[in-house]
Amino acid sequence: MGGGEVISFTTGLYGVGSVKSVKYAITGLRSFLGWAFMEGLCGRALAGTVPSAAGHGSNIPQGLSVPEVDALLASCDRDTVTGRRDYAILVLVVRLGLRANEVASLTLTDVNWRAGDIVLRGKGRCEEKLPLPHDVGSALAEYLRPGRPDGAGDALFLRVRAPVGGLASAGGFRSDPGREQACRA
Repeated sequence: MGGGEVISFTTGLYGVGSVKSVKYAITGLRSFLGWAFMEGLCGRALAGTVPSAAGHGSNIPQGLSVPEVDALLASCDRDTVTGRRDYAILVLVVRLGLRANEVASLTLTDVNWRAGDIVLRGKGRCEEKLPLPHDVGSALAEYLRPGRPDGAGDALFLRVRAPVGGLASAGGFRSDPGREQACRA
């Protein structure tokens, strides 16, 4: 058996099953041919002759277009507390590429207005400073300017409805701001 037969066999797999099943078969064939060579059952290393399976599409999500982002930002009613909060969150996501959990875990002290940066805390107590662009800072200031309710803690973004507390990335809320402080210390 040679490389030509391996290629012929592999291309014959197309049309027999789904792209996913073809990819599994090709992976199995590569593994088998590598094992057969290592065991001396095959005189040549044929695993490298197995062609890759062509996939349809990609698992990478597509981003929004500029008009879609503009429409999303314009949909926030900035005359309301909720609208100002949602607009500030969306500007952080769009301009800095923050994830939901990063936005939800931001605190008032993470924003350094004088230095013009914002601190993100990741896994393993890793801290990363990002610049605070003017439009992001303006959106945050517009959200924070009217004041905060008593008992809000230091979470940057708050629930609009009771109980007062910070947002959670899963859509819930952080109800114990004192516990949050203890976890960070």
